[in-house]
Amino acid sequence: MVELSARGRALLDLYTEAVRRSGTGNGVPYSLAAAPGANLAKNLREMALLLPSGTTAARASTAVEGLWVGTLRDGDVTRSVQVQIQSEAGRLGGTMTVSKGGLSMREPLSQVGYERGALSFTVHVGGEERYFSGALQGDQLTGSVHARSASGATVGEFSLRFTD
Repeated sequence: MVELSARGRALLDLYTEAVRRSGTGNGVPYSLAAAPGANLAKNLREMALLLPSGTTAARASTAVEGLWVGTLRDGDVTRSVQVQIQSEAGRLGGTMTVSKGGLSMREPLSQVGYERGALSFTVHVGGEERYFSGALQGDQLTGSVHARSASGATVGEFSLRFTD
């Protein structure tokens, strides 16, 4: 038995359903593309966020580029956050907007890296430099927050969902 990757499973499911609906060699019917079943839609969405192995930073941006919304717990304080990630000249960058009550602060991300499903970046939060390291699972990014660098003490955690 051959085990399929998530990407392979999504494409096989799409092919199988297309053949079932319109026969071999007739392409993907519009009705399938416009309104795929819940399971197929989930698999295609996850496939869109997967990267082939050995990619460049420019290709990495396709998996993480966009707006991520969620929460940040730093010590005893939980805040709403928005992280905008973009690619410029093949390098990842972006901003983080931290909100608490009616106040919002936007800070630039630095040292943004994405490799093998792990995203990391550094940003100033509340006057302190924080290092974020998280794992990408479909449209969710969760991880830990460290003081100053990857080797710094763990001071919190974050959870983000891809929105745009």
